[in-house]
Amino acid sequence: PAGVPIKVLLGAEVKYYPGISKLTELKQLCIHESKLLLLEMPMAKWTEYTVKELVELAHTRQVKLVLAHIERYLSLQSPNIWNRLYNEGILMQVNATFFTEFMSRRKAISLLQNGGIHFIGSDCHNIRHRPPRIAQAMEFIQKKCGDDFIGPLNEFGYSKLGKNL
Repeated sequence: PAGVPIKVLLGAEVKYYPGISKLTELKQLCIHESKLLLLEMPMAKWTEYTVKELVELAHTRQVKLVLAHIERYLSLQSPNIWNRLYNEGILMQVNATFFTEFMSRRKAISLLQNGGIHFIGSDCHNIRHRPPRIAQAMEFIQKKCGDDFIGPLNEFGYSKLGKNL
């Protein structure tokens, strides 16, 4: 919505690979000066090894794990896997288009209201083909959930959406 300040922080979306938990320089890949590691997962059904490695990463004090654009993988993993990851304290990020596209916005709101979304990103690659759509997503969330749901921004520029941090 108009007047919502946006804060841009240096960071990277890191592609998952088997054995990533052994990388000693993992902290250097975190967002800004935080422990937040934004991890892009494979577009496939994850193996038990993959899930165990995510849990292992979640238990290190070196990083706080955030899975990137989970809306892409939701249907590929069983609800048991998602519950396990949530229970291990792994944070979840979705793209703003999850809230703006007709076919997914109902699922997005449901997941958000149930605490399953901690961050919303733009996945903007350019203005023409992949515009940010953050303002449209925030307006939709505000319309469906109310003004109080969004709340003020914290030190990293995240609103109440990241309330479980």
